Parts: sequence; C-alpha cells; structure tokens
Amino acid sequence: MKPQARGRHTSKRGKFARNKTNQVHQRAPLASFRGPGYNDGAHVTLDESKVGIQCYRCPNIAGFTGIMKQRYSDFIVREVDTNGAIVSLTELSRNSTPSTKTVSNPKTLCELLTQTIVQFLPLSQHKSMETPINTLVKSIFASWKSLRKLQRETTTQRKIKEVQDLITTELNSVIIAGQMTQFLHKMLHTSGTNENSDFAQEVFLFSEVKDKAARTRIHQTIRTRFGHAIVSDTIANKEGVSVIRLRRLFVSGKKRKDVDRREANRWDKDRPEFLEFTLYKRNMDTNVVMASLARAIRCRVSNFGFAGTKDKRGVTTQRCTLYHGSKEQLERLNRLDRSLDEFNFLVGNTRFVPEKLKLGDLNGNHFSITIRDVCSSSETVLHDAISAWKEHGYINYFGLQRFGTRSIPTHEIGQALLRQNFKEAIDLIMRPQSGDPSKIRQAREKFQQQRDVQAALLEFPPYLVAERAILEGLERHGTNALGQAVQCIPRPLRMMYTHSYQSYVWNRAVSERLTKFSSEHPILGDLALPSDFDLVDEEVLLVDLDDAKVEKRRKSEREVVPVVITEENQNQYRIQDVVLPLPGYDIKYPQNPLLSFYEILMASENVDFQKLTQTMGGEYHLPGSYRHLIRRAKNVEYEIKRYDDPSIALLPTDVDKLQERSVQASIPDGKMVALCLQFELGTLSILSPPFFSKQKPLGRSSYATIAIRDLMKQQSNCIESTCKPETSVVQTHVAVEC
Repeated sequence: MKPQARGRHTSKRGKFARNKTNQVHQRAPLASFRGPGYNDGAHVTLDESKVGIQCYRCPNIAGFTGIMKQRYSDFIVREVDTNGAIVSLTELSRNSTPSTKTVSNPKTLCELLTQTIVQFLPLSQHKSMETPINTLVKSIFASWKSLRKLQRETTTQRKIKEVQDLITTELNSVIIAGQMTQFLHKMLHTSGTNENSDFAQEVFLFSEVKDKAARTRIHQTIRTRFGHAIVSDTIANKEGVSVIRLRRLFVSGKKRKDVDRREANRWDKDRPEFLEFTLYKRNMDTNVVMASLARAIRCRVSNFGFAGTKDKRGVTTQRCTLYHGSKEQLERLNRLDRSLDEFNFLVGNTRFVPEKLKLGDLNGNHFSITIRDVCSSSETVLHDAISAWKEHGYINYFGLQRFGTRSIPTHEIGQALLRQNFKEAIDLIMRPQSGDPSKIRQAREKFQQQRDVQAALLEFPPYLVAERAILEGLERHGTNALGQAVQCIPRPLRMMYTHSYQSYVWNRAVSERLTKFSSEHPILGDLALPSDFDLVDEEVLLVDLDDAKVEKRRKSEREVVPVVITEENQNQYRIQDVVLPLPGYDIKYPQNPLLSFYEILMASENVDFQKLTQTMGGEYHLPGSYRHLIRRAKNVEYEIKRYDDPSIALLPTDVDKLQERSVQASIPDGKMVALCLQFELGTLSILSPPFFSKQKPLGRSSYATIAIRDLMKQQSNCIESTCKPETSVVQTHVAVEC
C-alpha cells in the first residue's frame, strides 16, 4: 500500500489536511521536550524468553555473574578488515591551529604561547618568568609577521610577472601587459574598500582575443594565481565583441559574490578518489559521528563510507572513507589545545584508496571486554567455562537489541505489518509503554482516548520518529488511511520491524531444535553450510533505500544452496555447520519435524510470506535467508585480574597505546575480580561449490552480548551495566538449562 502524492486532494483528508495555516503549529520547540516530565523514564529490558532465547550451549558447565560495560572502556571493539588485520588508531596528526575565533588575535596568540611555555617550567618559576617569556614571544611573533609579509609580497610579484609574460606572449603587446600589471597591483595592494565604491566597480578589459585556446590559457592563469582576489570572465563589449574582463573579488559576510568556482573542486587525476581514515570513537553512534564530521568539514554525509556501525556504549575503532577528502581538514579536528582523553572521536591513519568502503566490507570485529565484579565459587569455574566456550561455541541467537529498547518488542509490530493489519501495528506503536517518561505516557493515553492528531503532534517529541510519522500520515491522508500512515514511517524503520519478526521466528526455531533434538550432532533433514562461511546480514540492507539494489544483494544470497543432511552425508558435517532459515518466500526449510514447527508457528500468527508480493513494498516481500545455529569465537585470549579501584581501566584503548600508558596490572590481594577477555567474531572465508556459484556474499554480524551470555550462563539483560564508573553492583541470576 503506497501513500498518495502529498498534494493530491481526496475526500479522506478532511479536517486533518496539512495546509499552510496549520503546518506551522504542528511541531513544538525542541527545548520544550527537555524539561520535567520528559526525563523521568525508566530503563526497560525485554525478557529473553519473549523473543525465543531459551537455551545455553553447554548447560552443564557452571556459569558466573558479573557486569559488562560498567565503563565505556570495558567494551572495546576494533574492526577486522577484509585482509584479516585488526584496525587500530596508530598514527595521529594533530593540528596546532587554535579553533576559536578570538585566538586569531595576535595578542591572544602570544598569551597562549606564553602560557604553554611557562607550563614546562617548575611551578616556583611561573610568576617570575612569565613577563620575560612574553616579551620574547612578542619579539619572535613580530619578526615572523614581518617575514611572512615579505614572503607574500615576493610571491605576489612573481605571480604578476608570470601573468605579464603570458599576456605579452599571447597578445604580442607589451603595452596591454603593462596596463594589466598596473591594474593587478592596484587591486591586490588596496584593502578596506567597500564593494559598492567606485574602486570596486573598476574593471580591466582586454582587446579581442580570437583564439579560444589563448583565452582559456589566460583564464586558467588568472584563476590559479589570483583566484582568491581576482575574477576572470568573458563578456560582450559595447560593439558585441567577446572580451576578457578582470575585476576585484569581494567577500561580504558569508556570501562569496562573483566567485569563479570552475576550478574549485579540482582533483589530481593521479590521486585515488577516496581518503581512507581510521575513526576512534567513545560513547557515540557511528552515524552521529559521520554527521558531526560532515558539518565540521562542510560536506555531505553520503560522501562517507564505512563497513558497519559500531556499538555506542563502548570504545570502537573502524575504517572509513571520504570522497575527495582532505587530510588537512581531518587533522584540524585533532586539536592540540585538548587532551586526547577529552575527544569523543579522533581520526588518523589517513591514506588515499581507489574504492569507497561499503556496508559489509569487513571480516568481523575484535572485542576486548572487561567483565567486572565477577562472582564464582573458584577460578577453576572460570577456566572451565572459558575452555568449554572456546571449544563448543555459543548459540547464535539474535540478541535483544534486534527487538528494540521498549516494552513492546519490534517483532510484534513486524508481525502485524506482515499480516497487513495496519490498525494493530499503529496501536502497538502508539500505545503507552512501560518506562515511558510521564509526559510521553500522558500524550499516548490522550491520543488513545481522543484521537486528536493535531494535538498529539504538539505533544510527541521529534525523537519518537515512528509515532510522529504516523501522526503526520494521519493528518495528511485522513484518520482512516492507516496503510498510508504506516508508509510514512521511514523505510529502514519499517524494514527493521519485519526483519525483527524473521529473527523472532528464527530464535524460536533454534530453541525448538536444541530442546527436542541433539545439540551435538546434525540430524537427518537438517540444512548445512560450512561453519566458516557467513551469510548476508539483513541489517546491511536496512540502509539501502533502492529496491533494485536490495533485490540484487538478496539475489546473491539466494544463490547459496544449503545441503540437506542425509544418511549418506551425515558424517561429513558437524553441528557447527547446521543452518536454520529465516522465513521467506524463497527459502529451503529443514526436511524434518522443524518444518512443521515453522508452519504451525507462522500459521498460528497468520503470517504467510508467499502471499506478500513485491507490489506491497520491499519490506514485506522477503525472500528469507540462512543463519548458523552455532558459532565459535576465534583467537580467544583471557586474563583474570584482581583490582580495588572500579574506575581504573583494565584493558588498553588505542588512546592508551598512543600515549604509552599502561593499564592496571592484577593486584594479588585485590578485593574484586575481573575477567579480561579478547576474541573475534564474524570472520569470512571463501566458499566453494556446490554451496554457491557466483559472488561471495557479505558477512553477517554476530552479537557479542549473546556470546558473553552463553559464557556466563546469564540473561543478556542482566550482564550490562549503565556505563557509570562509580557504580559497582554485583548482578545475580540463576542459569536456566534446556
């Protein structure tokens, strides 16, 4: 169901129609959503069983309790590139240019430099040495300023001479060249003139230049030598003859008037088109950092490329690319007037590369995780748990983050959408939810009772994207146009809902498979793909709004054909090779009782993927995919540390390494115990026929929290803290065995 055009008049629009009169009043100021009543919400987590997570890989191996992500530096993620190398920030160019406008004042510059030098002296000498150092700095600055002025004048004279020689040669006229030289001197050495003055209106006109190549050479020479101050263009004189005109360039406020931009975006043809750099960030979303970078260097967000988004709550390092990027612009962001620990993100390790990074262009991620306040009966329990985890792996469930952060999981909304029950989907999105701030709860309850769309638009904050999109759709198309209102939700968000339902069915099928049948060996009718092969992650497709591109990428996965386990080939496969399908219209299901489980589950929820045609939209027309039942972490290393101070880092970040700063070693008699764990998830390998025939698909992400859940035998919503260093709370939970 697709929305009607915005400007189309229909009988459904009625009093909720968007018009010039009421459109202005549909959004309250953002500041009004930051006051009391909007910040008193409570953190709500889903119960794992509600999304099909029920089993542990080795339920007979004892687990332990602890806290993950107590500090941001307790969760360090470094990308593993397609060559298998761990991405780290090892080179950092820092720009010494102060960032504030006031520092451009010579007096302020001298004071800043004086203060910087004094800081290197013993404290007892600060007061006595400040005046002589300031005098010396002023003297040096004055000499440097005189030298810079002399250099600029010399450079200007050289450039004028080059242009003079060119004009003499091209026009064969020393007189014209001399007149032009006088004009350039006047324009370049006169300052402080208003652009409306007589001086500003002065121009220099060449005599007719018939040779087009000669005109081009003159324009290019003027532009490359004096493009910052002189404009060169071609106009028709009084006789209608095309002549070259030179005039002064003026800049008023933020507008550059009459700027010649034909050469503004020149790019060296021998230089690769993309600047690759390493992004180090702390407690920030990848997309938020990209938006900040785009604002800082004044480019489009779409100019950036990256292989995947990284966790917000942690310290992460990844490779990114920037189309026609400037190293100098990026280096300016790493200012010298701030400590490295003060930056929320840093950029470095720059180089030019021929191709843009795209989502999925990675082999996986390397994790360095600190689990604090570990509580177990003995260290032997920890060693045994890690040994079993390394050998047997973990159940590859979709983690809780796949199902949203509110009390109503996203798969329930996806289920309603796949049934084309738009009323139910809207009710699920709009209804009051546990943990809502008080004013948002009141707004939800009021809308439920009164259905006043315009009043709700004033009360729902902009960050409730789906809710506001629905309200705007109801206002635009009418309160009965439910399908059109749902289509107003941004497409990636709609796709997240439907993919969440697929993930829910997959989780339920996994628990059914491991509860009812062998967890150590494949059974007849299982589907298998080699365990070291990863499949296309539907999350990669969420950001691609082009249906044709999405379908092309899905097609590459549909070329993957899993093998059905039979008596003849059963000995060739392990439990790690078994895959289960995410349901869709073009997928192979297991040839055993699990087939009936899929059919009964989806029939009970009235979802039929075969009936969802492409005309309904790509978010409903889902072919399905495959996912491995069991995964194993690679390159696992660990250390058990004792410590006393919960605010001290136990594993080094890239900034720690850049500053050659060591982390806390284990204290023999420390009061608390931490497990420092390092491992990799999601490594790719080449897969040979008969499994697939053409290109290699992209890597599917694995959930680190799900892997740690299986290690600790704890529900994943019980092992994450709120990233407050001052807290030190032991989480306890009883393991549930299948």
